[in-house]
Amino acid sequence: MGSPLPLAATGCTEGRTAEMDWLESVQERVRTVGAVARVVIVSTDGPTPRAAGTAMLVWREGAAGRIGRGEAERRAIEIAREMLARRAETAAGPEPAWLRARARFSTGFVLGESSGGTIEVLIEVFGRGECAALAQDAAGKETPPGGLPFVGRSLLSGERSIRAGSAAAGLPAGWQAGIAQLGSRPHAKLALIASPGGEDVLIERLEPPRPPFYVYGTGLVARALVRLLAELPFEVIWIDTAPGHFPREVAAGVVTVASGDVGATARSALEGAFHAVMTADHELDLAVCRQILRSGRFHYLGVIGSRLKRERLVRQLEADGIEHAAIDRLACPIGLAQIKSKQPSVIAVGIAAQALAVLPTEPDVSRLG
Repeated sequence: MGSPLPLAATGCTEGRTAEMDWLESVQERVRTVGAVARVVIVSTDGPTPRAAGTAMLVWREGAAGRIGRGEAERRAIEIAREMLARRAETAAGPEPAWLRARARFSTGFVLGESSGGTIEVLIEVFGRGECAALAQDAAGKETPPGGLPFVGRSLLSGERSIRAGSAAAGLPAGWQAGIAQLGSRPHAKLALIASPGGEDVLIERLEPPRPPFYVYGTGLVARALVRLLAELPFEVIWIDTAPGHFPREVAAGVVTVASGDVGATARSALEGAFHAVMTADHELDLAVCRQILRSGRFHYLGVIGSRLKRERLVRQLEADGIEHAAIDRLACPIGLAQIKSKQPSVIAVGIAAQALAVLPTEPDVSRLG
């Protein structure tokens, strides 16, 4: 379900895409100002105004984005500009320098003296050399299905960053573990890996986290829902029993899966996925729900149908030995109860709104040791 990695042979992008990844944003800024420092929160402790994965760009005469407010952000910008000045003085030609620094700041000045919150940030400088080196990693390559476009780097200054689209062979074991864990957690932006030798590694997604949303069935509501979800922050996987059931034209980015065993496909869904079950077959709906509920690895599960259908589903799921705590998480009827319209497009809006209401806004952050 991956997509081609954007390429930039010169180290700078040629234009803004609809949803630029953070490296593309860096490259575009480098093209205009020559070098930028990126400040990203890599871990938090206690109450903080921003979550891990939040980032900002800093250059000599400006900044974009926020990592918080007050003294912590002011000091991070100050360090970033000191690093930019040092690179300008010492860098020879277009060669990458890979300048990095870690810093930890208290957020007490923002949230109150008793809050005890802290953020840890990584500050790294990107110029044309760094951008070109990372673009070279991606040249001529595509992210394989299920691959994870990422940038990984040791947090030691001077160590080269690596850009890839999967857990490529040859990377150290700690990197492989971080990539695998990040790939299995669709809401996570980064993984900070504590190495026994003290050379901690940061694995960071290039693309914004997009939780997987599985839609089962190809009826009118399903078609309207898929069109809508394609414009929202989800990775959409559309499933039915035969290729001919899908429309000829499908929204860009939507993955279609024709499966002879839809229940097994549901069972193999990614951790933390969203599911909307709306096939034309009650028994198939039951089989899908049974697999999802047994796995327990879902974030949202909705089934189209009436309250009577829910009662029937609950009785059958109870007879199958599904725990009541899991069944209670089933949204059926699916969508917002306040929306009474029977129009497929309106029903789809209610389903999307219900899913968005439970969409995690704080990313999971892994610190592996």
